[in-house]
Amino acid sequence: MNVLYYLAVDRLPLGVAASLLYLGPFVLATAAIRDRRQLVWPILALAGVLAVTRPDQAIAGTFWGVLAGALAAVALALYTLLSHSLGSRAGYGELALAVGFSGLLLTPVAITHTPPSSSGIWVTLTVIGVIGVGVAFLLDYIGLRLAGPVVVATLFAFDPAIGAILGGLLLADHLTATTVAGIGLIIAAGVGLTRPTPSRLGPRPRPPSPKS
Repeated sequence: MNVLYYLAVDRLPLGVAASLLYLGPFVLATAAIRDRRQLVWPILALAGVLAVTRPDQAIAGTFWGVLAGALAAVALALYTLLSHSLGSRAGYGELALAVGFSGLLLTPVAITHTPPSSSGIWVTLTVIGVIGVGVAFLLDYIGLRLAGPVVVATLFAFDPAIGAILGGLLLADHLTATTVAGIGLIIAAGVGLTRPTPSRLGPRPRPPSPKS
């Protein structure tokens, strides 16, 4: 999933790549919802992602970039489903095994794309590995075990929104009114989909019968 996304970013504007990646969780969330009234939340999240990333203003990318982005979206949807399945049957050791196997599988890519030998780059790579892979996948795993794939798939829409906010705060990126509105839509979708409802809380306990 990550390699395909990096290939898409290399060939497409970031907004287009981010929008393509979210299509996987969006389709997953909408397909799994049984109550039609709940469809409004992933649709709102998709609208928010499009408003934040503004792919309509980007230059059209190459065919291979679009293909890589679409395959990354499929991989993200499969990752969400498989992680939920693994979380319901196994523990954190199996997650570590899966990440380790993925690293082994990508060894040929790592060998053929060796980074510069400076010490600074290895520190950066270590931090990215811990935060971007270890911590991120662990939190995804816990969230999928507790909330299920539909909720987590919709909450993946927070990624571009958080990126836009951090860009405005730390990188002095200009947040347009459309971007702010998109962030608001994403937050509304997350709150709407995760708020407690009677069906999620389960049946109310019966009051005890009065003693005779």
